Order: sequence, then structure tokens, then C-alpha cells
Amino acid sequence: MSAEQEQTPQLHADAESRYWVAIDLGSNSFHLLIVRPTQNSFAVLEQLKEKVQLLAGFQDQQLTAAAMQRGRQCLERFAQRIHKLPRQQISVMGTCALRLAQNAQDFCADAEDILGVPVEIIPGPREAALIYRAVAHQLPSEPEPRLVLDIGGGSTEMGFGQGPDARIELSLDLGCVQITDQHFAGERESTSAYGAAKRQALAVVRERLRTDPQLEEVAQTGRALRVFGTSGTIESIQMVLAFNGWPQDVITREGLEYLEEELTRNLWTVEGLPGLAPERVDIFPAGVAILSAVFEVLNLRRLQHVDVSLLHGMVCEALDTDERIDLRDASVADLAAQFGADVPHTQRVTRRVESLLAQVPDGWLAGGDKEFDERQVQDAKSLLRWASMLHTAGVRVNPRHYHRHGSYIIKHSRLQGFSRLQRDILALLVRGHRRSIPLLAFRAYNDALATSLIRLCSLLRLGVILERGHTADDSDIAIEVGSEAIHLRAPDGWLVQHPLSARELAVEVQQLEQAGIALTFE
Repeated sequence: MSAEQEQTPQLHADAESRYWVAIDLGSNSFHLLIVRPTQNSFAVLEQLKEKVQLLAGFQDQQLTAAAMQRGRQCLERFAQRIHKLPRQQISVMGTCALRLAQNAQDFCADAEDILGVPVEIIPGPREAALIYRAVAHQLPSEPEPRLVLDIGGGSTEMGFGQGPDARIELSLDLGCVQITDQHFAGERESTSAYGAAKRQALAVVRERLRTDPQLEEVAQTGRALRVFGTSGTIESIQMVLAFNGWPQDVITREGLEYLEEELTRNLWTVEGLPGLAPERVDIFPAGVAILSAVFEVLNLRRLQHVDVSLLHGMVCEALDTDERIDLRDASVADLAAQFGADVPHTQRVTRRVESLLAQVPDGWLAGGDKEFDERQVQDAKSLLRWASMLHTAGVRVNPRHYHRHGSYIIKHSRLQGFSRLQRDILALLVRGHRRSIPLLAFRAYNDALATSLIRLCSLLRLGVILERGHTADDSDIAIEVGSEAIHLRAPDGWLVQHPLSARELAVEVQQLEQAGIALTFE
């Protein structure tokens, strides 16, 4: 064997020795997450998930032999992937099914033999705390209180707070596998099955509200809450709603009522619901019933899915991640570095775009001139700044159509801290920053959002044109905007000294005209 052949496995082993692994033995699915620590966070390298349904058939406080066998077989497959990794960098946690089962230790002993790592069975409030921490790490810090919901196979966890750690941590005896076994097993009439499931969910949440002052405190905040949801059940509900024409980034009370109507009318058509993954079909009605009950009792208006889980909270705890940073900034910087973005130039473009932003009214950015949501405006400004930082990300793939390649990279990257809608918008802004404006893609959104995005894109396009010299230029460029107009005013002689920008501005007049914006400049 040559020296190179001898060294290669060792180099690979050294790299993997820095990995961290989290394994979640859930009541419905088992999950494995492998990450690599970074300066402020961690990069996800691999995720594995298997539907085990450890709680299925649960009776007399006993896991069934079949369920435990499914779990052991899953862990044997996980073990192949992690067998070379240091045991001290692997964390394994069990949740509701193992909390409830009297024979849990039998399964945990087998799991430890297979994985070489002890299983920690965590109480529900600790599970809620870890999930809340994962969401806090993923989202920017905000002064408003937030509620984090996670509907699992055997229980529903809630974390409530305003900072990086939950102040209230609750676990409710409501889970998808549990409700499915009780109400949706076998051939049952759809109206009565869903109705019974919803009544049970309502009864559990109402009783907890009646007896638990902490949940009462959460309920009193009610409609003012920022609500986030994690994991498969909530993600599947949001996906189904999005595929059926509802907003892509939120679950609303009206959306849940639509799903309830569909499930009540004919439960067995659930397999044909657009956007529903086959492995979620059996437990989907139970998930809708639980989430709808929580919405109703706590008087919630809307919920946003966040693509994190207990696994991410386990990693955050193990690595002691810093929740004070805006993870989205770190994600954008990492992606720009990964694809060799021209950082000095993107910084110049970003400064120019921010200068233009500072001169236009917030109402104009929001797509209207009167009423607007200040939070949405701030989010729009942030998305435009990140698009400025990433607009050259596709150059290394192909400089001829780099705006298209950059858009593809963003759309299909795991940008931590971004919702699916935010990532799609970011990709669309980068796609539209040069050449033709993809108006059909913008107008796929509702009218107000489409107008807002086209205006944001126009500012990005102008920022790129004004910085075509790729050198420092501190010239003050003034901008004035109207409902269908943009006027730029440069210092005397600037256009003569920047003939490429002047020529591209003239072309841009025609491009923006197609978008309904009259561009003038002097």
C-alpha cells in the first residue's frame, strides 16, 4: 500500500472526529443529525430519518415487540453511519414513548448495545426547552414574546419566552400516533372519527389551561404572540396548505378550518391531498386535530414553521451556541464564501442599495403608500441587503448567466435562519437583479407582495448598475419614488464620468417599463 493510500483514511477520520451527532428516538420517527461546528453555529452535514412509530399499538404501558424490533433495525442502520465517530460527541435522547413505557429500559439497553452510547430519556418540559432553544438559535432575537409548538407522536411540547431560553416549558399528553390509534385505526366514518379526535384534543388543552397557571399566562398573551412550529406534523400541514393556494410561510386559523372541512367531508381522500408526503398520510388528520385545538383554546392567529427540531436543540446545548447573533447573516456570509462571491464588490453594491433604501418611504417598499406592517418592511429591507451580498454567488458556475445560477444556488441551499418563503424570495431577487425581470415569478405572489418585491428588485438592479466601476465611489445618488415612478439624480458630471452606468441606465428604462415603473435619471 502506498503512503497516499495509507494517509487518506486517516485524513477522513481526522475530519470526522470534529463532527457532532444527535439522535432523537421519537414516538413516531427516529432521527439522526450530523453537524460540523463553525465559528458561531454549526453546519448540517447529514440527516437521516426513519418512520418507526415506536408508540404504535401501545397498551398497558408496554411498547410492542414489533415496535421495538422496528426501532432496533433502524438503529442498526444509524450505527453503520456513526461507528467511527467519537462516542463523547454523540448524544441520544428518547422522548414520549420511552417516558411512558414500563419496558423502556429493555429497549434502551438494546439501543446502547447497538450505538455504544447511553440513551437519555428526557422529560417533556426539557424537550420543550431544547426545541425552543433550537428555534431561538435559528431566528433573530426580538423583544416580543414567542411561543414554540412541536406536535410529536406521543406528546405536544410548548416553549414560551422572549430570549434564547424558554421561560415556560410545557408538555401536553397529545400526540399524532396516540390520537391516530384511538380514533383513526380501521374503517371508521370520517365525520365521527375526526370530530371525536378534535373533541379529545380540545378537552386535553382546555383542562390543562384550567389547571395550569403557566398555560393560562400564555393564553392571556393570545393574539399578540409570535408563534412558531417545528418538526414533521406542522411542516406537513403548512406544505398541504401551500399546495392548495394558502400563504406559503404561515398556517392560519382559516387554513386549518379549510383542512378540517376537507377531512370531515371525506377523511379517506387525505391520500390525494397535494403536498402531503405518503409517510405522513396516516397521522395527518390527528395532527390537524391537535393543532386546530391548540389554535382554538389559546386564541392563536397564525403560526410559522421553522425547519429545526429537538435534534438542533441538542446540538445547540452541546456546542453552547451563541443565540445573540443573527444566524441569517452568518448563513449568507458562509454561502458567499463557499461560492467565491466578490466580497469587496458586493459590499459596495450593498452600501449603495442601503443608501437608496434610506431615501424611499417605508410605505412604498411595502407595496402601498398608506397602511403597512413595519415588521414586514424591516424584513424586506433585510432580504434586499442579503440579496445584494449574494448577487454574484453564481459567477463561479458560469459568468454569462450568473444571476440564474446564483438564484438556483440560493433556492436549493440550506440557509439556516431563513424560512422557505424567505429563501425563495431571496433567490428571486438575485435572479431578477440583471437582464430581464421575471415578472411572472414575481406576480405568482399576492398583489401587494408582488408589488413590494418588484420595487425591491428595482433598487437592487439600480444599485448594481451604479456600482459598475467595481471601485470605491462615494458619490451621493439621490432617489425619489412614486407609485409607478423612480427618479435618480446624480452629481453634476457623474453620468459623463461613468459611461457604462449611463448606458445601462438607459437600457434599464425599458426593463422597468415592462414592470410598470417609469425610470428617469439626470
